[in-house]
Amino acid sequence: MSLHQRATVLGFDIDVADKATVVSACVDAVTRGHHTRIVTANPEMLMRASNEANFAAVLRQVQWVIPDGAGVVWALNVLHNRCVPRLPGIELSEALVATAAQQGWQVALVGGAPSIAQQASDTLTQRFPGLTVALVADGFGDLDAVAADIQRIKPQLVLAALGVPQQEYWLQSLLAAWPQGDGLGCIGVGVGGSFDVWSGTKKRAPALFCNLNLEWLYRITSEPWRISRVAKPLPLFVWRVVQQKLGWCR
Repeated sequence: MSLHQRATVLGFDIDVADKATVVSACVDAVTRGHHTRIVTANPEMLMRASNEANFAAVLRQVQWVIPDGAGVVWALNVLHNRCVPRLPGIELSEALVATAAQQGWQVALVGGAPSIAQQASDTLTQRFPGLTVALVADGFGDLDAVAADIQRIKPQLVLAALGVPQQEYWLQSLLAAWPQGDGLGCIGVGVGGSFDVWSGTKKRAPALFCNLNLEWLYRITSEPWRISRVAKPLPLFVWRVVQQKLGWCR
């Protein structure tokens, strides 16, 4: 069986691959001067893409859409009888940061509240000796100016914590304006709230929750405001998956 396969959920291709395979492909792309964009997909993102043509186009143009959310893993099992392990975006991002330290790549961190990105940078440089963070910027400044600085510095890894869908749109614009083949390539990843975890502002779910694909439950119980955010898209996602399973829609 191939180490990298794709399966469709609600009309969107999801990349089924382990962390090592994704990282290896990214290293190869960077070496060849190609850019790589990674989306860490959850049910809310797929429902947004189902309703917003512009966001759907973003998901269809990126190189990797990984199954980050437990709901996406469930959908792959229901639709394709695939017991796919979840690939949390924060863990993939940390693997890419570790690779950056080993390869001598430069990294840019963009997003989060003021000082959060810098605190995240401090944590990552302590955890991964040899890591070079070439640029740190919060998400409240002039992002066009930040993009210009990044294109001048040309880091090999950009982690954007700007929230969905802003981080995906921003990374698309950033890399579209950056010619490929001009030296090493760049990997762009939307990392959501990962800066908060790396900075120590928030805690990630305990290992038991993560291993049982219940990280979403921990987040809701620790941050009840999330309930209103998922109350509508999650039931709709389940219904759409059931419809696709029964052949009532794509």
